[in-house]
Amino acid sequence: MRSVTRLSAVAVLLSGLAVLPASPAAAGATASVPLPIDRAVAVALDEAHGRLFVSAGPDRNEVLVTDLAGTEVRRLTGLPGASGLLLDGDTLYVALHGAGAIAAFDTSTLAETRRWSLPVDACPDDLALTADRLVFTAHHCNPAIGGSWLGTLDRASGKVTQRLSIDEDLVIAANPASNGLVAVADTYASPSNLLVYDVRGDEPTALRGSQDRVNVDDLAMAPDGRSVLVSGNDGGFRVPLDTLTFGRSVATSAVAAWSGDGQRLVIGSGGTLSVWPEGGTATSSGVAAPYGTSAKHGRLALDRTASRAWVVSTDYYDDSPVLVRYDLAPNGTAWSLSASRIVLPAYTSGTLRADLRVAGQPVADGTRMVVIVEHADDSKTNEVHYTRDGGITLSLFPAQGVTRYRFTYSDNASDVAYAYADVVGAYDTRLSLYWGPEPPLYPDTHLGWSAQLTDADGRGLAGRRVTLTRTSGTSSEQVAAAYTDRDGNVLFQIPGNGSAGTFTFTLRYAGDESASPAEHSTVVTIDKKDPYVWVEASRGTGRLGRTATVVGHLGNFHTNRTLTITATPDGGSPQVIAQGEVDENLTLTVQYPMKRNTTFTVTYAGDDWYMAAESSTRLTLR
Repeated sequence: MRSVTRLSAVAVLLSGLAVLPASPAAAGATASVPLPIDRAVAVALDEAHGRLFVSAGPDRNEVLVTDLAGTEVRRLTGLPGASGLLLDGDTLYVALHGAGAIAAFDTSTLAETRRWSLPVDACPDDLALTADRLVFTAHHCNPAIGGSWLGTLDRASGKVTQRLSIDEDLVIAANPASNGLVAVADTYASPSNLLVYDVRGDEPTALRGSQDRVNVDDLAMAPDGRSVLVSGNDGGFRVPLDTLTFGRSVATSAVAAWSGDGQRLVIGSGGTLSVWPEGGTATSSGVAAPYGTSAKHGRLALDRTASRAWVVSTDYYDDSPVLVRYDLAPNGTAWSLSASRIVLPAYTSGTLRADLRVAGQPVADGTRMVVIVEHADDSKTNEVHYTRDGGITLSLFPAQGVTRYRFTYSDNASDVAYAYADVVGAYDTRLSLYWGPEPPLYPDTHLGWSAQLTDADGRGLAGRRVTLTRTSGTSSEQVAAAYTDRDGNVLFQIPGNGSAGTFTFTLRYAGDESASPAEHSTVVTIDKKDPYVWVEASRGTGRLGRTATVVGHLGNFHTNRTLTITATPDGGSPQVIAQGEVDENLTLTVQYPMKRNTTFTVTYAGDDWYMAAESSTRLTLR
């Protein structure tokens, strides 16, 4: 479980969860107790020993240890600026902001087993774990200088790698399944760019950044390590690490954490917790926390199966911490959907069944239900339905794209149940070329393509990412990417191919959950240019009349500026009389004593842009 030391309240919106029937889960605040410390910034659960660890923050020097009811067991002291917490097996790691170090504790004995010093001026805040390395963020210890670090610690060797960032307040997300990939965002910037770093090398390396920029308050890596939940006041998005494309948001919250078994996500908002099974969306939630408390990022701890939860709640200034304990055991109130995801050809009919059980019993017939419909164009409508035989049946006729149907239920006796289903209106796309490169083409010729992305009926598709890929033999690389305009048009221009040969350039739209992929390929032949080679030869007069001055000229070159000059006397064999690079005038000059009429030849071997060439001239003695 990752914990960090951010001090601002967050509003987390989490999305992209598939919809499957799932066991209901009601959340009830079973108890709340004031904690015997004046400040708290992070919490971690040691389920094996029945303990909670609560760090007191950059301005304090201790970690509070309590039992699961919030009763103090012990204090870990001598920990300057104890901030971020991370539990891995039997070891608790503590970011010591005030000491520029990371400490390790044996959770069985509560004894400190090791302390690693970080490079000078790096005061750590946040901790995560991936690729068997601790990942940390750190502020510069001198606030007047500012700046933040992203770094790793090899626990075996003690080696630290780091990368200085200009960002002010980094949040990170990683887990063992992400295999060295770390999601990074700056909560100080508004909006912020989401980045993915690879931390397996000698220095954290940025792999890619998102095209979309949103306000970010929190990041949480999904259990499979392939996507990250991006949360902020712009919404919440489940973003794949390989593409960093944002989808639709769902479910506001202020805190969020995955269960230890990776099967359920628990989110909290306004003191209410909701359980979102991984791979499913049927959920329910519970009651509000005590009046006046406020949960913040990094302060939600779950047991392995998310059957119990603990929230450390504080006031706006992180003071007056209260521990709120929740029982997330099912109470029998939940939606059950006939399908988590329905894919239909656009503008064809289908049905979706949503059954509801309240306190374990089917909902009464005639109960009024309002279903919120979020259309693919981001507009919303409400549909009113009345239950029959324990649920409602919706008639579907999806437009192109994804339509989301949201189901809610609440009463004073049975808490709240949520669910949603995505109905995909699938459709084909076409990528048509207006114009592309026309010969003659050379390595330094600017190349351009103009195309339009449409559906099968010719309607332009706006805001879609199209890539341009170059293939030669078995080698392929992406050379450009652009987004279609409001009419579906996209334009590519590259300054030059850089080499000669035959290449296949492919415009490609990868498609999405509703649109089919499309591509258009063009075979382009890039020719080498004429270097314009020629040779001049002249004889002197008088006693110099038999001495020839031979000048080889090279009109153009790219990487090779070497000429070779040969002399072939009548009846004789050719011999090299000069070879070397041309001078600043692009000439190579040599003198040759003639005994017979002679043919002089200048030869150029060519290079990656220019073809091989030669030129000859004959010089006579009379």
